[in-house]
Amino acid sequence: RNDDDDSISHEQLITELRRLRNPEQPVEVVSIAYGEEPDIDLLDEISAEVGGEVIASPDVAELDRLMVEALSRCLARAGTGDC
Repeated sequence: RNDDDDSISHEQLITELRRLRNPEQPVEVVSIAYGEEPDIDLLDEISAEVGGEVIASPDVAELDRLMVEALSRCLARAGTGDC
């Protein structure tokens, strides 16, 4: 969830992602969520708009592992041009 009053809303973000989406130049969004109650549904919606995925853990101590997992998945796709 966006707790920053000075940034765009979730709806504005989705609208902007739709406007900027270009199938010839795809951009994948990998959302990394941690903590007791991350809003996985909102992150899934963002990922669905541009392609990508959500990686989550309830434990902030897992943040390093989540980052490595996200980068590993990207590197695994690097040869396909999808990363």
